[in-house]
Amino acid sequence: MAFCSNCGSALPDNAASCPNCGSVVYQYVGSAENSAPVGQTQQPPQPEQPVYTQPVQPNYQQPPVQPTYQPYNQAQPQGFVPPMPNVPVMHAEQYKNSKNAKTLGILSIVFALLSPLISWILGGIGLSKANNALNFSLSLGDPALEAEANNAKTLCTIGIILACVMFAVGLVIVFANQ
Repeated sequence: MAFCSNCGSALPDNAASCPNCGSVVYQYVGSAENSAPVGQTQQPPQPEQPVYTQPVQPNYQQPPVQPTYQPYNQAQPQGFVPPMPNVPVMHAEQYKNSKNAKTLGILSIVFALLSPLISWILGGIGLSKANNALNFSLSLGDPALEAEANNAKTLCTIGIILACVMFAVGLVIVFANQ
């Protein structure tokens, strides 16, 4: 017995159309293995087994976080250092460093006449403090601190050079007397 491929109802032998739904019944002619004999319709296809598909997982995403600040997009000059949180305290400290460097520079000049070694030590420490104060003044754009640091740096450099000259003079005197 044959069945309709459209509605699945039973078909009488040699039927040209389905009495239930009216769809045309096709008869196949071919090799004995592949088709039904002439005058018979093909059996309805067997329903396929359902294929399990894994349900799609929902994609949970957090909403984008909006920044709580406005970006600073203004162009800055080269070498610009943003202000630091404790600028007044550090500013006073750098003024103190530049004054100390100036004092060390003066002592370096005085000790250049007595002991070049002490003069070199004092001048080196003074130069280090003056350079720190100078770098800080340049980052803030403070001309008063910059001038103070440059003066201290000059005094320390003079003390070191004078100590070198006095050392050379001392060597000449010692070797000249021999």
